[in-house]
Amino acid sequence: MKKLVYIGNFLNKDQTYQSASDLLVDSLCTRDYTIEKSSNKRNKVIRIIKITVAIFNNRNTTKVLLIDVFSTLNFYQALWAKGLAKWLKIPHVLILHGGSLPHRIKQNQLLSKYLFKNASAIVAPSFYLKEAVEKEGYRVVYIPNMLNIINYPFKMRSVLKPHLLWVRAFDKTYNPQMAIEVLIELLKTYPEARLTMVGPDKDGSLQACKKLVNKYSLNDSVRFTGALTKADWHLVAQQHDIFINTTTVDNTPVSVMEAMALGLPVVSTEVGGIPFLLEDGVNALLCESANAVSMANQINKLLEDPILVHDLSANARKKVEQFDIELVQKKWIELINNV
Repeated sequence: MKKLVYIGNFLNKDQTYQSASDLLVDSLCTRDYTIEKSSNKRNKVIRIIKITVAIFNNRNTTKVLLIDVFSTLNFYQALWAKGLAKWLKIPHVLILHGGSLPHRIKQNQLLSKYLFKNASAIVAPSFYLKEAVEKEGYRVVYIPNMLNIINYPFKMRSVLKPHLLWVRAFDKTYNPQMAIEVLIELLKTYPEARLTMVGPDKDGSLQACKKLVNKYSLNDSVRFTGALTKADWHLVAQQHDIFINTTTVDNTPVSVMEAMALGLPVVSTEVGGIPFLLEDGVNALLCESANAVSMANQINKLLEDPILVHDLSANARKKVEQFDIELVQKKWIELINNV
């Protein structure tokens, strides 16, 4: 068995959501690897201590150190892990995350240079992040986030109902209030329009959404489920016809990939890495960021054109089949073995 140490934010032990990092760990653990993850501690000081101990204790047995790189304060966590890897001479692979990472790199050019220099490999799950980091002069390997396609039953919808599904954490970055504003626009034409919002509250945005619902007397039209397991929100998806993604910053959101796999036609803002995943008029419809009218207009196109719905859904499913776990797993194994 080969030993790997994975430095990231494994904070979901008490939640229902499985992150892309969790999926990668589970995948590699089935292929002759043992993986020590660090850390699942929310306190940043304790987390750094745990990360330091994990790296140091496994310094002589670790084949590769995997390090998640985010654009938030956890960017500095990656810097710390990189420094330890360099000091202890452990091969290390950087895994890029987050639609705001290109901005972070521009803001912190010296630290970014230190982070990326002499890494054994740099992996991007999207061509958006790949291009952004390659512009800085570094070679980046594209390995997409993975889905176990067999777990996503495809449902082809013909005549749509204006039943919208939104799946994300309630965070201002993802602009959840826009989903309600879109519903308000749709209700002008479709009084039967409905919206279900799935996800945990992160920064108080859930309460802001509920206040908006009360303000416009939408309690019969909007449903908040809270966080759901993957299986449960997939069941909810079967009762909906359109998936909306309202984010203001993004990379390649797994929830959008899952919606594509399930056959839900997707309408999304065209921000960050979204246009690298979704092609307007081919496998989804795109609209302006923070523009509820623009998104509502795109939804109207779907409601009026069954042929467009069929084509978008079929093409979306083909797209995400490229991210099947077996295909992506092979790419990771090849990279790790080469390192």
